[in-house]
Amino acid sequence: FLILSRLVRYKRFDLVVRAAVEGGERLVVAGSGEEEKRLRRIARGYSGVEFVGEVSEEEKISLLSRARALVFPALEDFGIVVVESLACGTPVIGYSRGGVSEILRHGYNGFLLEEQSWENVLDAMKRVKSMSFDPEELRRSSLPFSSRR
Repeated sequence: FLILSRLVRYKRFDLVVRAAVEGGERLVVAGSGEEEKRLRRIARGYSGVEFVGEVSEEEKISLLSRARALVFPALEDFGIVVVESLACGTPVIGYSRGGVSEILRHGYNGFLLEEQSWENVLDAMKRVKSMSFDPEELRRSSLPFSSRR
């Protein structure tokens, strides 16, 4: 699983780190920001959470392409990283409010969280692991948000 973003409080990445720790899931955290120290404290003692800092465009595409899912529990107007993840053929776990709800179709290209809680994040992680997604379908679901459009 992957977090790829500025690490700021309102994005609620604490829920994702806690879900990974509680559920024994592997998580890569790409990005930096004011929340990094707090997220590291939550993950302390659990080797399944890896902090990689800020990444280049090439590294971003590689991480998105290899992730089981991008996890983005933030309330955002849009969330370009959600579209980038789909364009790389990777499903997204996102919050069911705000712009993300206009990009994701629950069960088709990812999972929508009804509430921002680590338990819901962990449940969605488990559900994603039990499913298979067609990378080409995921890519097609990003096309309405392409720069050409």
